[in-house]
Amino acid sequence: MPSLEPAQLLLLAAAALVAGAVNAVAGGGSLLSFPALLAVGYPALTANVTNSVALTPGYLVARSATGASSPASAPASSPSAPPAPPGPWWARSCC
Repeated sequence: MPSLEPAQLLLLAAAALVAGAVNAVAGGGSLLSFPALLAVGYPALTANVTNSVALTPGYLVARSATGASSPASAPASSPSAPPAPPGPWWARSCC
């Protein structure tokens, strides 16, 4: 772990506050917090894990606040149209 100067701590605190606000509104706060962690000298793996762990409480609170159900408890939906038949062999191997 790098020793941090006061300016670096201020950068990380500011990035965390702005990233939290961005995540609360639209998501994507990692686009701010991850580069800030890299900028102060954390290795990429440490910055990635730190960033992911920091986002977990906000995700859990948002999930419980919206009443989102887990995929296992979600009712199975029926398709609105039958599946289309497979296309010709040349179209499947093309792309």
